[in-house]
Amino acid sequence: MTGRTDGSEHRLLANHSARVVWRHNLPDLLGLPASGMDDADSDSAGNVWVSSSATSRVLGFGPDSNVITALDIPHGGRDDNWQAPSIATVSGDIYIADPAAETLSRYSERGEFLGVFAISNILSICHGMDGTIYVLSNPSDIERIEVYDALGMVSELPAPTRHSPILDPAFVKMDCDGAGNVYVSYGMAPYAVWRISADGDEIREIGREIDYPEDAVLVNDLAFDASAGILWTLLACRGSGLQLVDAFTHGGRWLGALELPQSENLFGVICPSLDGDLYLLDTGTGPGSGDLIRITPS
Repeated sequence: MTGRTDGSEHRLLANHSARVVWRHNLPDLLGLPASGMDDADSDSAGNVWVSSSATSRVLGFGPDSNVITALDIPHGGRDDNWQAPSIATVSGDIYIADPAAETLSRYSERGEFLGVFAISNILSICHGMDGTIYVLSNPSDIERIEVYDALGMVSELPAPTRHSPILDPAFVKMDCDGAGNVYVSYGMAPYAVWRISADGDEIREIGREIDYPEDAVLVNDLAFDASAGILWTLLACRGSGLQLVDAFTHGGRWLGALELPQSENLFGVICPSLDGDLYLLDTGTGPGSGDLIRITPS
């Protein structure tokens, strides 16, 4: 597989544990329902934004953990496949992809409605550095990636071919690097992420042989840290319950793994800060649900 390593070199992060910088339990902090935190994204100022379909709100937090805003932005509940709405922040705007409503809506950072696009079967969204939004959808069960600006669709990229005909929309994730290359994971085993070049001419598979062969390894989320040039993948190993964060170069070379602090959490979302730290969000319904934490790899 292109991009795989045998694990014998480049273990730059191997056996490292992430340190928690700060932690908020959003239901306790803001008086929200015990579950319903759906997605998170960080902006160019280092703030992190969390969408909550349980309350139809978007919550903003500064890098130092302070609450900066709580916006009333309507977005529906989870759809029939239990796929939650997703969020992307770019150029001062907030985009909400709502699978149940089949819409991609745009708001200002003050919560002002700016427009909406109708898109069927939305799976995931992410933002480019140039203000564009990438939308992964599967109309007619064929995945495709569309690129939007504030006025509408401007281009299209090929989507990677998944290994299995079974697709769980809740595990489909996507992000973009500073050069416009797109990274896609369909979530299920075997562990793999695809890199689609900015011009759409190359699709490269990235992954590694996991150290826990007895577990089915799910990719809960992925995020590209453009400042460090690192692709982070958030893994959950069924059976052991272990969660790891893998690090790859943009070309697919494995740099090592971070062990997450042992806790009751099952994190479903990861996004980078501006200085190499990472934000994690527990999107589950069990103990620890609604936790937003900031961790540092060193």
